[in-house]
Amino acid sequence: MFFKQGERSDLNNYRPISVISVIAKVFERIVTVTALLEATDSWAFDIDGGNVNAVVFLDLKKAFDTVDHGILLTKMNLYGLYGEDLDWFNSYLTKCTQRCLVNGSLAKTCSLKCGVPQGTILGPLLFLIYINDLPNY
Repeated sequence: MFFKQGERSDLNNYRPISVISVIAKVFERIVTVTALLEATDSWAFDIDGGNVNAVVFLDLKKAFDTVDHGILLTKMNLYGLYGEDLDWFNSYLTKCTQRCLVNGSLAKTCSLKCGVPQGTILGPLLFLIYINDLPNY
């Protein structure tokens, strides 16, 4: 667990850090770079067409912990991911576990029911996919 801010005695002020395999890190990097290239290409196309690109930044407290896996996977499917690609993301999200080390005591491992892995490359990208349609509401 990583201390963020506030009172150290309040467990809500800590966030988990994901420890993932080297293979997962490589796949994350590939997915992230591909997404960035696609976004950059899209922005350049818009600029060439005389359109304006805009970015809005929101500060959502503990937002990464609130991502519903089912909703995220449904959105990813709507964006064109299916088959083995979607299965990989499903496994990546649903097979994550965490445990805490507090004062030298290691808690038992528990499965994550929601949220995206923090401290990873893909976490922020998955969160952005999750909230991508937020302006529509």
